[in-house]
Amino acid sequence: ILLGAGLGLHLEVPAPGGKTSKAPMPEESTRAQKCDDRLQEAYMEAMPWILKAYRAQRYYNSEQWDEYDPEQDRNRMTHNVIRRDMDFILAGITEADPVMEAQGRGAEDFDLGLTWKDLLRFSEEWRGEQYDSCKSQRRRIYTNMVHLGEGIEKVIWVPDEENGLGFVVSVSKDPRYFVWDSASYRSLQKRDAKYCIEFEPLPVEDLDLEYPKFKGQFTPDAPGFFIKAFEQAKSTEYRALLNLDGSLAIQSPRFQKAYKKEQWEKKQAWEVSYTLKSTTQVAEVEKVDEETEKRYMAPMTEEDYDNLRQREKALYSSTKRKTWKIYRSVFVNRHEVENEEESTYDHGAFPYAWYSNVWDASQTHARGEIEYLTGYQDIINRALSRWLEAMFIGVSQITAIQKGSAPKGELEKLDNR
Repeated sequence: ILLGAGLGLHLEVPAPGGKTSKAPMPEESTRAQKCDDRLQEAYMEAMPWILKAYRAQRYYNSEQWDEYDPEQDRNRMTHNVIRRDMDFILAGITEADPVMEAQGRGAEDFDLGLTWKDLLRFSEEWRGEQYDSCKSQRRRIYTNMVHLGEGIEKVIWVPDEENGLGFVVSVSKDPRYFVWDSASYRSLQKRDAKYCIEFEPLPVEDLDLEYPKFKGQFTPDAPGFFIKAFEQAKSTEYRALLNLDGSLAIQSPRFQKAYKKEQWEKKQAWEVSYTLKSTTQVAEVEKVDEETEKRYMAPMTEEDYDNLRQREKALYSSTKRKTWKIYRSVFVNRHEVENEEESTYDHGAFPYAWYSNVWDASQTHARGEIEYLTGYQDIINRALSRWLEAMFIGVSQITAIQKGSAPKGELEKLDNR
């Protein structure tokens, strides 16, 4: 493959399932490998929390007995008190109707800034062709926050909505398929994280439709992407999938899934800011919008400063400061289906909002409420099961009598019943 890439040859690499996959370019493969390494490392570090999240989900759905419990042959009763308690907490949050206020980065045009805030308020009730309203999505986010410990909201602009005009959309993301830089520990909103990755398993046929340029090149890697690097899977769901044979269900196209790995990376950059020496305020210059020809004030740039005369430059002081830019890239297998150079943002804000329940410095994710109630729930289930078992044994009696030994008076009672 490397020889072919060096000579500019077109190669096709056989892939599982009889498909052929074009070899990715070296730079593309390197970026994909870096994303995979980050995902593997962050996922294994978050594995203790992920297992607790799956366990919390089972307990809420009344699946509270371990299949490998040593007392599995005895009577096992479940009295689910966790669901009622969780529903009470969620009802309190929903009825409070929290108000989300958008904090802008400072619009040059005040009226434009107000328009954007009104648009965000309208999105609370708005429903699109493929997306629910922001409020209905936040119901799911609150549920993940209370049950699992983390709720994640993604705010994006979808150009397909409103007949092609586009609209702002909020989407609830499953925190079990979301990782971030483990060094992020100062900011609850992960502002100090260098990257975050969401990896959603999608049917390969859907990915072929979304990225027609790569049609036929994607191969299923879910959940094998995490299993192949280790001797055994770490989560219950992966162990179950690993033990499945080649049944018709797993061979169905809808079950042939691959991870769509969407990486948002924050890279450091440097900028020079200018302030007036007399007032220590940020220096601004008047500019004209090329489309609307409207004048507005904007911070002075290096180009603006260089265009000043030497005497005018003496009025300003400069400071070199650290800033950040966001780069977005999407990978499927080793293919970079969306390039980071085409999705660069001149700000350092991730398009996600984290709703954390109980923060714990010893874990990568926050703790959910169900985790604290599982021991209490186990005591209720075991006590109830043993009590019912004792009651059944106590009322079950066998009386052995010899035929013909009953008095005639007792026989008459049986005839007259």
